[in-house]
Amino acid sequence: MVEGKDSMQVWVVDGKDDISTLKSHESKTCPVVKGQGNSDKTTPVGAIFMHNNDDIRESFCKFMIQVGMLINHFDNPWLTRILQKKMQPQYRQVSHTTLRGDGIMYWGIAKRGIQLGFFNIKTVVSLICDVWSSTKNCPKNYPDVTTHWIDLSTWVMNKRVIAFVLIAHPHTSVIAAYNLRDKIFAISFDNASNNAAAAKRIFAKYKPIFDTSFIYTRCVCHIINLAVEDGLRIIYSMIEKLKSVLIRVFGKHIATMEKYRRFALSININAYSPHCDVD
Repeated sequence: MVEGKDSMQVWVVDGKDDISTLKSHESKTCPVVKGQGNSDKTTPVGAIFMHNNDDIRESFCKFMIQVGMLINHFDNPWLTRILQKKMQPQYRQVSHTTLRGDGIMYWGIAKRGIQLGFFNIKTVVSLICDVWSSTKNCPKNYPDVTTHWIDLSTWVMNKRVIAFVLIAHPHTSVIAAYNLRDKIFAISFDNASNNAAAAKRIFAKYKPIFDTSFIYTRCVCHIINLAVEDGLRIIYSMIEKLKSVLIRVFGKHIATMEKYRRFALSININAYSPHCDVD
């Protein structure tokens, strides 16, 4: 029968306590309990783990979004077999189709939250826009629109990505969708001439907070990047010669590489390996 004892269920068979083996794990002689610290804080023997496939599905989806994991990661039959045989027999495989639908659902929830936040915001917002190009097998362009603003209660800078869509979608629709028509303070693009034209169209449609001469700024990082690229072109031949030496000396001669490691160790520095595939 089952009777209550110290707020823990105890099985009794023929008048004898039948969990003596389990109780021995609460003693300090058990190596597992030792690793857990104070035995008084360990989980009671009668505690039950509740398995819920819906909770696992939600956790997998949020984990996939957070770390940028491939959507078909949990389709791997080896992973499913390990989870079912070694961790939880009741686990059901979460397919990429399910994760895709859940990801779109969570994206919609997050989007509505950002839209509501911009509707109630009491400050101005600055926009940054850049274009991301996909691989050669799928030649498409995606504009990325990011918003920046200062929280007036804490004076902390905030930012949110509000668009990452195909180039066919106009930027003005993004501004309207997030209630930013009369809240734009400044817009930053790179130096492409079409971006300057796009900024003028935005100014014509939405009333800027200040004069248009202050609202459009060119990205300083992009300007520096262009200058560095022009400078590298001047010494390109020297860079190619240096890369060929690194490949010939460090890539093919193990003895030379070992001498380099010992020398670096002798002067207390890290023996970094050259990355020959970086410009």
